Amino acid sequence: MASVREVVEGEQEQGANEIIIWQITLAVTPDSLTSTTVTSIYGDEDVTATVMPSGSATAVDALVSLPALKLLTAGQKYRVALLYVSGSNTLEDYFIVKCTA
Repeated sequence: MASVREVVEGEQEQGANEIIIWQITLAVTPDSLTSTTVTSIYGDEDVTATVMPSGSATAVDALVSLPALKLLTAGQKYRVALLYVSGSNTLEDYFIVKCTA
């Protein structure tokens, strides 16, 4: 069963040679976007500097465009998390990306 913090788009696939600017839908419209982090599921290692090295997230209502995701390793899964503020709450939603060959 998916966590309530997992975005509605769910698990996604991305090829090792692809560069994708993912768009996700948050449950609420954010007041501000704080940070985006990418963690390798298998090593529990923050790999943001390698796979999402530049750019920042932007939002139009609850639809958020993330910085380009690239340089993934085939066979690995990554947790892409977005920290944001809505009202007086700081929330974190995420999705999983499975890298294929």
